[in-house]
Amino acid sequence: MGTKMELFDTLHHQRVRLVAKRGWASPEEKREIEKIYRIYHDELHGNGQGERYYNEIMALPESEEELLKQKGDLNGEV
Repeated sequence: MGTKMELFDTLHHQRVRLVAKRGWASPEEKREIEKIYRIYHDELHGNGQGERYYNEIMALPESEEELLKQKGDLNGEV
């Protein structure tokens, strides 16, 4: 398997773990995803689905507390 595909698989795995299952990503996790994505995108010219995974992860709240606050805000709670 090539490096580009391995990085794409890593982005996919992290997206499932962070977006679909947990709902938040710590600043440290986001920094690691940023490093992976920069190599995938800038050096290996990957795009498309990998970029979507990256954007979904980067848009996540950075803690469980932020996630719960956002959910409360969506439900009209203070």
